[in-house]
Amino acid sequence: RLKLVFSRLVQDFKSAMDFFESEYEQKVAAGFMFGELVVSKLALETLQDLDVPCAQFDTQKLCTLEASPEETTWFSQEMPQLVAAIGSAAGWLRNDRVPLNLIAEELEERARRRRDPVRHLAIAASFIIAALLFWAIQLRVRIWGIERQLREDSAERVEWERLRREISLAKGRLAEANQTFVALQTHYTNRFVFASALNALQFAAMDQIQLTKLTVQHSVVNVESRKAIVEKNKTTPRKPGYSTEKVSLLVQAKNFGGPEEREKFIEKIASVPYFKQYLRKDEPIILRNHLARQVDPLDPGKTFNLFTIECMYPDRIVGYD
Repeated sequence: RLKLVFSRLVQDFKSAMDFFESEYEQKVAAGFMFGELVVSKLALETLQDLDVPCAQFDTQKLCTLEASPEETTWFSQEMPQLVAAIGSAAGWLRNDRVPLNLIAEELEERARRRRDPVRHLAIAASFIIAALLFWAIQLRVRIWGIERQLREDSAERVEWERLRREISLAKGRLAEANQTFVALQTHYTNRFVFASALNALQFAAMDQIQLTKLTVQHSVVNVESRKAIVEKNKTTPRKPGYSTEKVSLLVQAKNFGGPEEREKFIEKIASVPYFKQYLRKDEPIILRNHLARQVDPLDPGKTFNLFTIECMYPDRIVGYD
C-alpha cells in the first residue's frame, strides 16, 4: 500500500532528476530524505525498492555539535527535522549552489496568459461594453428627463394644440373666402367687361332680327422664339417669342326677313361708333354660317334663318419671352 502512495512521488522525483541532468548536464548520484519521514525507515526502504537512489541525510557531516549529553540526545532526535533549514543556510553561504525555481512553470503559465490575445480582446470588449452601458444609462436618464418635462408641459401642449386647430380652421375659412371672392370677381368681370359691347348692340337692333345667343371668345396664342442664323457672313438677328391675345364676340340671331335684312344688320353693327372704334379695320365682322329656313316653334306661322356672325377685335401682344 505504501508503494501505491509513493508511486506518484517517485514519478515526480524521477522527472525532476531527468530535468536537472539535462538542464545542467550533471549526473545525480543520489537523493537524501530529511524531515519527519526520516523517523520511519519504512519510507526510505520503499523508495529504494522503487529504484530511487535515496539515502538518509547525515546531519553530523554538515556540522559539529558541542553540548551536554542531554542536549546531544535532544539534537540527535530533532536534527532531522531541521535539515531543510540547515541545508538552505549552508547553500546560501556557499556560492556554488544550484538555483532551482519550483514555481517556474506557474510563472511561465501566468506570463503566457498575460500574452494571450484573447485576454486583450476580452479586456477591450469589457471596455466597450462598459462604454455602451454608460451611454445607455445616460440616454435613459435623458429620456426620463424629457418624459418628465413632457408631463409637466402637457397642459401647455394641449393649449397649443387647440390654437393650432383654430388656426387651421381659420386658414380653411380664409381659403374659402378667397375662392368666393375670385368667383364673384369673375362673375363681375364676365358681366361688366363687355357692357359697352352689349349696350352698342342695342343701337343695332332691327325688327326682323332677333338675337338668341352671345358668346365671348378669348384665347392666347404663343409664338416660339427663333435663334439667330448666320449664313455667308450674314447674321439674321434672333426673334424673341411672344404671346398674342385674340378676342371676338359671336352673335347668333334669327332672321325673319330675307338675306338683305341680314346684310343690313351686319352693316348697322359696323356703323355703331363703339364697334367702329374697337373692332379691327380689316374684316371687322365675318359671317360664320347661316342655316336653311325653318318654322318658328313659338309661332308656326313664321319662318326664319339662323345665322352666326363674329365681331373681331384686333390682336394684342401681351408679353415677350
